[in-house]
Amino acid sequence: MASGGERKHEGTYDHSSDVEVFICHRCDSYQATKFDYLIKHLQDVHSSEPGFTVRCGIASCERTYTKINSFLCHIRRLHRNIDLETLERPTVRNEDDIGDNIEDDNEGQPVHNNEATYDTSDVNLQRRLGTVILKWRERYQLPKTCLNSLLEDVADIFSSQEKEQLKKVEQCLQANNINVDEIPALRELLNEFSCKSVFEPLKTEARQLSFFRKELNLVEPVELILGGREQSQDTFQYIPILDTIKSLLQHDDIFVQVMNTHNCGHGILSNFCDGENYKTNGLFSSDLRTLQICLYNDDFEVCNPIGAFTKKQKLNGMYFVLGNIEPRYRSKLHVIQLVWLCKTVYVKKYGFADVGEQLIRDLCVLEEEGISIWKNNCQYHFKGTVSMIVADNLGSHSIGGFPECFTANRICRFCMCTYVSLKESSLSRTVFSQRSEELYDSHVVLIKNDPSLSSVYGMKHNCPFNKLHFFHVTSGLPSDPMHDLLEGICPIVWSKVLSHFVHTNRMNVQSFNQRHLSFEYKGNDKNKKPSPLSWSSGSVTIRQTASQMTCFMRAALYMLGDIIPEGCMHWQLLLYLADLCALAFAPVHNVQSLSYLHGLVKDFLELYLEIFKAGIVPKMHYLTHYAEQIAHFGPLSGCSCMRFEAKHSYFKKLAKKTMNMKNLALTLAKRHQLLQCSYSTSSFFLEESNITSRGGTVLDTSSYQEEAKNVIKSGLNLRPQQEVFKVSSVTINGVTYQERAVLIPGCVDTFLQFGLVCGIFLKLGNAHFLVSQLETLYFSAHYHAYVVQAKSTTSYVMLQIHDLLDPLPLQYSHCKGGMCVARKHWLLSEFT
Repeated sequence: MASGGERKHEGTYDHSSDVEVFICHRCDSYQATKFDYLIKHLQDVHSSEPGFTVRCGIASCERTYTKINSFLCHIRRLHRNIDLETLERPTVRNEDDIGDNIEDDNEGQPVHNNEATYDTSDVNLQRRLGTVILKWRERYQLPKTCLNSLLEDVADIFSSQEKEQLKKVEQCLQANNINVDEIPALRELLNEFSCKSVFEPLKTEARQLSFFRKELNLVEPVELILGGREQSQDTFQYIPILDTIKSLLQHDDIFVQVMNTHNCGHGILSNFCDGENYKTNGLFSSDLRTLQICLYNDDFEVCNPIGAFTKKQKLNGMYFVLGNIEPRYRSKLHVIQLVWLCKTVYVKKYGFADVGEQLIRDLCVLEEEGISIWKNNCQYHFKGTVSMIVADNLGSHSIGGFPECFTANRICRFCMCTYVSLKESSLSRTVFSQRSEELYDSHVVLIKNDPSLSSVYGMKHNCPFNKLHFFHVTSGLPSDPMHDLLEGICPIVWSKVLSHFVHTNRMNVQSFNQRHLSFEYKGNDKNKKPSPLSWSSGSVTIRQTASQMTCFMRAALYMLGDIIPEGCMHWQLLLYLADLCALAFAPVHNVQSLSYLHGLVKDFLELYLEIFKAGIVPKMHYLTHYAEQIAHFGPLSGCSCMRFEAKHSYFKKLAKKTMNMKNLALTLAKRHQLLQCSYSTSSFFLEESNITSRGGTVLDTSSYQEEAKNVIKSGLNLRPQQEVFKVSSVTINGVTYQERAVLIPGCVDTFLQFGLVCGIFLKLGNAHFLVSQLETLYFSAHYHAYVVQAKSTTSYVMLQIHDLLDPLPLQYSHCKGGMCVARKHWLLSEFT
């Protein structure tokens, strides 16, 4: 497997070396000199894996398929003139290109197939059938009765067909004067030829679960009793976190991620490993392989919020993800692991101390003793601890022992700020005492002796996770920019400002909604198109999801920029807010960006207080801690709840489908663990499919201008008669790129440089972009966007993803200033 958990795109025929062999790029170890052997290997070993794809690769063909039969039909349809049998016994011309398994004296000799390197016995067939059952059951959510009936029918069909085939074999042998009974070994072989041995261990649900535990390392939930009474019916589902971690580390790609450090250094903050909390933690600093456990907690409603079961089935979910994994992989939902599911009423009744008791006990074991796993006949030992606990403000205060009412005396978990001080116009210049570990612990002692001091110090009780030796709540509850900004400050400020514009006759809601409906949302923005505005009680109402809010702000600045004059204080407030969001979600920071963020927060709060004179809300105060939070935790985009909350949708859909409310937490936890077990059967846990494309045709360069044609030939290094596919869109690591999208190839003098995608090509599983370079004129502060134009002399360049300054594609819009491009977040090059 490639280093860093990356892998080649799935392929079948290798043209990259002088040796022409069929290679499986899913396991990187299987080579075959017969095409049929490779197909059998893919069918038996990989076809049932989650996210299975296969790339053709024959004659540089870039088509990809998710089913073996579709792939074979493609070969018969488009590659019928290629005789695959002529490649059965190629000779080795350069043994270094094949690998270490070729001996020195093999030069000029046939490459031998290793088709026998995997087991084809009944056990292997059972594993394959087991993974198929798991896929039907959990990924396609086939009902149990339907699944069992299907298995019985398939077993009966195979059994009847088996008897007919055996009868024909015996008749054929007798016709050739071979008496089966005179050859005991042959008779024994025919008697053993039975599909019953494959289907029988998987015939019932109990047998399936037993098989999943034994063969697929299923980690099952454990039901724990709350309240310390055996007869208590207050229970919740806990998934042993140590067993889950051991199972994760068995995957090669996750193991490689853990073994490699992600520290950037040189004053760059791109990950938790670059922050002060990591550097000052005794466990993390002692061993770079220490496991970073990022916990997430939230309540979610699985039933109709206005239905009969509302609040009765509200659940509290605790998830975790390994912080050692690169951020681009941590956003995948199957990488986020479940820790517990508990009714919210039980959490409120017993508290996090009781519900989290077993989790904290296991985490203490991980800190002190660690866990051991075996890989490649070597034993590896790992320790770890909690790096952070991510939650919304209510959840963070509940876990940390702070007041859950944000109109109480002390409203901040980071400092000693009071609710009364939020109304002061000098708030942005006020410095409050920070909650340090020593101060927190002293307050715990004082409140324990005198509970009436709780409101004075803004604390209710000690955080149960403080029992860990290398974690403390004062440095473990980061800010969440999604809840603070996208679902808090942004709707409030935009509502106030737009209401002001309506009252001053600069706009009206109807005309804005009309412009909104006619506005062209392109690319990835199509899936998060904002909802229209509404007018209620004399003010504008904004109801958007977090992803819709980001799209709304970029589009609204375009739509209103031409009717709002420059120098408008209300408009300047929106520009400050857009800058705050761009900085809060920036993937990389340095000293200059943190200094700019600190000053920007101060300017934003002062202008807000000057305009509205009504004080600020607690979430606005939390902005004053963002620069310090980034210095300690790394970019706050890594602390966002957005992807964790997306995990809730699985449980909500499953609850609606099962319609089983008797013990909902048990049902959901079991099904989730079976789903995770299904993902664990894949050769690559982190990546289902690295690259997918749509609308592929063979490249015809005759339709391009001469300059573009030369760039295509040189950039793709085309050989005579070599085919390259041109596609309309391509998805790489979950990001979709389309023609006419805008990319950022570089930066000159802190000004970003842009290019327009004119063509997308696939060669050997890699995406190449033909980009027409644009000229950056200036940055328009009024539209919060770069103004660009096409160069007087068209200039093309061929780029790949690793050539880009930022991998996210952008969209352009036309405004009064010209052709504008708004970046989605600040880039480090703009500060250096």
